[in-house]
Amino acid sequence: MKSIVIDPLKTERKGNRYIRRCILTRWDGNKKVRSDELFFSFPDSVDPPDDNDCDAYLLATVMDAMSENRTITVKGSVSAELLVNIREFQGCWELWLPGEFNEVNMKVDALREGEKQNPHVMCAFSGGVDATFSVWRHNMKKPADGAYPITHASFIHGLDIPLSEPAIFSSACQSIEETLQEAGIELVCMATNYRQISQLRWIYAHGAAMVACLSNLKTLAGKCLIASSRSYNELIFPWGSNPVSDPLLSSAGFRIIHDGATHSRLDKIKAISGWQTATRNLRVCWENQDKEGNCGKCEKCLRTKIMFLLNHQPIPRCFPDWKEKLAIKNINLGTDHHREDWKNLHRLAKQNGFDRKTAWQIARTTRKKQPWKDVLMPRGTPARKLAIKLKTTFLRKKSGLNGIQHT
Repeated sequence: MKSIVIDPLKTERKGNRYIRRCILTRWDGNKKVRSDELFFSFPDSVDPPDDNDCDAYLLATVMDAMSENRTITVKGSVSAELLVNIREFQGCWELWLPGEFNEVNMKVDALREGEKQNPHVMCAFSGGVDATFSVWRHNMKKPADGAYPITHASFIHGLDIPLSEPAIFSSACQSIEETLQEAGIELVCMATNYRQISQLRWIYAHGAAMVACLSNLKTLAGKCLIASSRSYNELIFPWGSNPVSDPLLSSAGFRIIHDGATHSRLDKIKAISGWQTATRNLRVCWENQDKEGNCGKCEKCLRTKIMFLLNHQPIPRCFPDWKEKLAIKNINLGTDHHREDWKNLHRLAKQNGFDRKTAWQIARTTRKKQPWKDVLMPRGTPARKLAIKLKTTFLRKKSGLNGIQHT
């Protein structure tokens, strides 16, 4: 029987930061096949959970265990509510991607009941449109019919910016903090080596990975907003963060709220377009080679710029080519999700009377052929899973990300 064992370690204090760690050991029967150290680092102004509290470690491990069909053994305590929720979470993903994710058994040393929840609210924040809208909605607009006033936001080093690039992360923190200060929100910078250890596709893993990191801050805030990437009428499954499975990552002491799905991306951009500091500091690009700022040319940068124009707003200066004429060419729509985004963009362009040439270029982008890898190795097949595993291993070795780094 294949298994993965979670062994929590003692929390360390290094400088002005706490480091929570665990050992993840994979077993094939009686044979140990791999052992990794997972860590989460955060400021020492935040009281850490108990050393024995394994909620964050379980959240970070469950999808890898499902993908590898390994039972999970936790040598520590887990919230009783979280354990029930994760069982349902597993069921969702097994139905969405049968064969790629399998429901697995979980064994824990102790269950925690009756945990108190801190009344404060936090959110995940990396400077994108979705999280910026959540901050604007709850802290800037302050609707009379109710809101979640956000007190803290966390930006996580090691998720979209590698741990090997501390200077770039520090620069991004400065622009993010400028935006959050105007909303009266305190920035909490974290770090994790999760992506160095996990071999999952990020489009599936990002929701659970974010919550795993943020749950280490539950003494700071008991509610956490995860900004929606799609509106309720545009949902596509499976996707790592969504209004169905995100709340199933909640525990008694840390409630997850999927926020903003009542608004489309176009609606969100219209709402925040008047907030100059936020639009100047937007970070939407994940393809930029140096990860600092936006490249202005990738699929997501172009899609965002078009949506500003559709709202009759100028392209913001967060894009280096904001003065240049829009050029839609050589766009790689790597997933079905991106293809649907551009089909929707074409529909909106026609509805809003966008210039014909640009609308035609958008339509042409949606008609590009499916990538050859999707034809030869469809998603979910053993061949595709093996290819992803080999590619991930190669990239980890190439970038030197096998070592443990604490920041």
